[in-house]
Amino acid sequence: MKRLLIYSLFIMAFFANPLVQKGLMPFYFTLWTEIGIILLCLYSLLYSLTHKRFRFFGWFSLLAVVITTMFSMGLNSQFDIRPIFSLRFLLRFYFLFIAMINIGLTEKDLKTLNGFILIILLIQLPVVAYKFSIYGISEMTIGTYELAEGSLTTSISFMVIIYLISYHGLYKPRLIFLILIIAFFGWGVVGGKRAIFFLAPFVATMMYLLVYHKGKKRIAFKKGLILGLFGAGVFVCIIAGLIFIPTLNPEGKVGGSVDFKYAVDYAGKYTADETSDHYTRGRFSTTKRIYSVLLHHGLDHFLFGFGPGSRTKSVFDPPNWKWKDNDKFKIIYGVTPSTQIAIEYGIVGTFSFGFLVASFVLLSRRYNKIETDPYWKAFATGSYGFSILMLFFYFAYHSPIFLGDTMPILYYYAMAVVFIRHEICRKQSLKIVETRKTSSAV
Repeated sequence: MKRLLIYSLFIMAFFANPLVQKGLMPFYFTLWTEIGIILLCLYSLLYSLTHKRFRFFGWFSLLAVVITTMFSMGLNSQFDIRPIFSLRFLLRFYFLFIAMINIGLTEKDLKTLNGFILIILLIQLPVVAYKFSIYGISEMTIGTYELAEGSLTTSISFMVIIYLISYHGLYKPRLIFLILIIAFFGWGVVGGKRAIFFLAPFVATMMYLLVYHKGKKRIAFKKGLILGLFGAGVFVCIIAGLIFIPTLNPEGKVGGSVDFKYAVDYAGKYTADETSDHYTRGRFSTTKRIYSVLLHHGLDHFLFGFGPGSRTKSVFDPPNWKWKDNDKFKIIYGVTPSTQIAIEYGIVGTFSFGFLVASFVLLSRRYNKIETDPYWKAFATGSYGFSILMLFFYFAYHSPIFLGDTMPILYYYAMAVVFIRHEICRKQSLKIVETRKTSSAV
């Protein structure tokens, strides 16, 4: 039953939104996500009572977010239902994480769930290919999870690539892994996301260091060869980006010329973009604007924001709902997860939730150090890289990465598996130490 509930949550995350947006399914069907998580949480409580143990990783961040919410509500006199809308997006998959680490999932369960998720991710490739035949290189060329949400093209494709590199280097060096790496990178290309080309060097360097420099003992020549192959791959990816993404070449078309200076200048202007009437459209300009406005309205708003849910649109809101404070901020685009939280919860909320994201990086790092099983070692290293990427996304990429339906469930699922396997490995290590002590005493 517990596996079926988790399956249903992933099906909702990857397939429900387009059906709702096309009017093929009532919007309240998506509430199954919350219902499913609540059922898993209840199951976890019963399981914990039976086994007399309940794990609660991240309790400090949760407590800090709850306290910050109360302060922000009081400051902004916001005692309506909107804070629930906001906390729903912010914390629901965190509670999935808490439930998963307390329902007694076995190694067989985890491997079965991993296989199911892999199938869902592989389904995205033919869907993207079909949409490419219709839209060409476009942000509309995405998977089954949305009708239009380009940022997930970057985040999902890089997440899968990180795990594929890890499994190729640490588990089995299979040709299929290399083919899938190219396929998922191709998804990013046809999805028209410029970020995939600027992030490629960062991800490639990180995974080389985690998998080939530290993860495996190799002679210097082989390490140098692999580094050269990584470098060549990144160079080819960047060149492909400059040629095939219209906004990254001077001609503004698919098949344009390679001009590094033009691409760098464009990226700089794009991140700092503002309209003639001073509305921000770039990631950097929007981040700067948000913190400037918060400071302008006083230290209390800088610390605790303009109220939980003040900028969060709910399915219960009318179609013409608008953010009432947009005249203060003048924002069109460029809100990141951390700045979305800053608007509603202030800088205290940003760092309270950010502490949880950073904690997952540290947890993944500890797990990666002690895992020895080849299959799970590859998963551990991939999850470590994934957690670092998500920390970067938290501060520098689009808000649905953390506050949507698709990417958060993948993230919290991976972190739950990391926690479960870390506990198993830690216990195994303690048993080995105890055995050695007993043998020495004898």
